[in-house]
Amino acid sequence: ENITKYDGVTAVTVGMKIGWSTAIRYDEFEGSGAYASVYREAFNQLFKPSPPIAKILQQRMESAGLTKDMYAVAHTRVLYFNETASLDRKELRSQVTNAVNCASELMPGVPIYFASDSVEAKEEVRAYAAETKRPVIAFTDMEPIHLDDKSKEHTVQDYYPIFVDMYI
Repeated sequence: ENITKYDGVTAVTVGMKIGWSTAIRYDEFEGSGAYASVYREAFNQLFKPSPPIAKILQQRMESAGLTKDMYAVAHTRVLYFNETASLDRKELRSQVTNAVNCASELMPGVPIYFASDSVEAKEEVRAYAAETKRPVIAFTDMEPIHLDDKSKEHTVQDYYPIFVDMYI
């Protein structure tokens, strides 16, 4: 929304309207799109994956046949407010189809990497992909835990899938 240059530095301010009570859906989104273009560059400049995460990342990219800048990403958080929540299949289908349709609209014809905090959502998106013949990649081998999960039972490695999803 605002770009300021001073002393050889460029400061970019990006804003987005996000309501806590409703999810942002592609067909309801308002904004310039600046957030997406700036965030990606900033993230890639500021963060580099640790060696173990880089290894998993490379394995996932290769196994899925994903090439840098030649795929779209869709993300649905199903369990954000309640780790034990269970959406009915109709609502779950609505959320995953919205995410995939959004990614398809933004980057038509490329594979779509689907990330979620729910294995059920990933299974549902695989079913939708099969029905619609869309190239959707969703790894279901491990359900990511949330960064704000305060239980003591998790190891550092348990959090790797979160960062792999972020980097992809």
